[in-house]
Amino acid sequence: MKKYFVLLIMFLFPIMFVDAKTTTTEVTSTKARDVVTLENCSDISQIWFNKNGKVIRVGLLAYDPGDTSLNNEIQNTICNKLKEAKTIELEKDSNNTKKDKYNRDLMWIYIDGSLLQKELIAEGLGMVNYVEENYSNIDYLCVLEANAIKDKKGIWTNGAEEKYCDSGIILEKQEKEKNNSNDKKKLNITSIIIICVVIVSIMILGLLFILGVIHEKK
Repeated sequence: MKKYFVLLIMFLFPIMFVDAKTTTTEVTSTKARDVVTLENCSDISQIWFNKNGKVIRVGLLAYDPGDTSLNNEIQNTICNKLKEAKTIELEKDSNNTKKDKYNRDLMWIYIDGSLLQKELIAEGLGMVNYVEENYSNIDYLCVLEANAIKDKKGIWTNGAEEKYCDSGIILEKQEKEKNNSNDKKKLNITSIIIICVVIVSIMILGLLFILGVIHEKK
C-alpha cells in the first residue's frame, strides 16, 4: 500500500507545478473601481475626469492608437464613447504605480461595464503597447489583437505593425514588402548572371580574335 501511495505522489507532483497557460479570457478584477464623470476629451492625450471633486488627467493603460491614417477617426471614436457613456469607471492596475511622462494616471477604463481598451483593440482601432510591467489582461488583449489582424480590421489594413504582441501573422503590407524584396533579389541575381555571360562572351570573342590574328601572321 505504501508503495502505491509513493507512486501516486510521484505522478501528481509534476502536475501540481505545471506552468499556467496563457490567459485567453478577460481577467475579472475583484479590485474596486472608481466611478468618475467626464470633464473633457479632445483627443487621447487630453482625457480629463472628475473623481470625487478632483479633476484628473488619465491615459489608457497598455494602449496605442497606432500611427496610421485612421488616427483622427480613432481619437474621435474614443472621445465619443466617453461622452455617450452612462457610467465610467477607472481601475488602477496593481502592477502600475507610475505616471507617464505627461503626468497622466494610466488606467483601465470601463465604459458601461465594458473595458474600453478591449473594445478598441478588438475592432482594430489600436494595439497593445507600452507594457512596462506584468499588467493584467495583456495576454487576453493580444489574442484580440491577433483576431483583428486576421480579420483585417481597422489599422491592420492601414500600414500598422505590431509593437508589443507577437501574433506571428504576416500583415498584407509586410507580405508585399517581402515579395518585393524577393523579386529584387531575383532580379539582381539574373542581372549578375547576364553580366557574367556577356563578359565571358567578350573574353571568348577577344581570344578568338587574337588567335585569328596570330594564325594570319603565320
